[in-house]
Amino acid sequence: MIPVNKNIDWPTICVFGDSITEGTGDDTGQGWVDRLKADWRTPHDGEAARANVYNLGIDGNRVADVSARIEAETAARNPHAIVLAVGTNDLPWQDGRKPTSLGEFHLEYQKLLELAVHRTRHILVVSLLNVNESHGDHGIKNDDILGYNKVIREVAAERGAIYLNFFGLMEYDDLSDGVHPNSKGYVKLFLAVKTELEQRGWDH
Repeated sequence: MIPVNKNIDWPTICVFGDSITEGTGDDTGQGWVDRLKADWRTPHDGEAARANVYNLGIDGNRVADVSARIEAETAARNPHAIVLAVGTNDLPWQDGRKPTSLGEFHLEYQKLLELAVHRTRHILVVSLLNVNESHGDHGIKNDDILGYNKVIREVAAERGAIYLNFFGLMEYDDLSDGVHPNSKGYVKLFLAVKTELEQRGWDH
């Protein structure tokens, strides 16, 4: 493992994922991670400063892509907590990209969690969101998502990570293109993740 940056000795949270983590589809440009970062940046009513939040979402990333960069990026930021929100690009899409089979997905997610737990025991794993199958030309099926979420949930349990199930959280009018949330959908995600992190005390 790459040695961590000891110059960072305050609480930090690294959020890894894909375009949904990045905030694609939000016309405010914030997404859910940057809303969390902004909410915690300024202490409220004299409270102690909250954890620094790093948005490490990259458009198009699959689980294997996050595994390839998580060691270096966590070493640079020395996180006391990690949030993983990735897997949508591993699904069967209609655009010709080759999906990650469920068996391979299970192995890749095990590898990702193994790398994450070497950095911290405070790991939050976010499920894949439900989609609007009739909106857009993505071709993703909710039945497929349920299968991939089952794998994510099982691997999280094996590694002692916290699993948040957000399948069913998105209404049709919460999605910008059938897959990515719009501003309204991202607010839902922001509030749900914020509540979970604060209840666990990982925000300090």
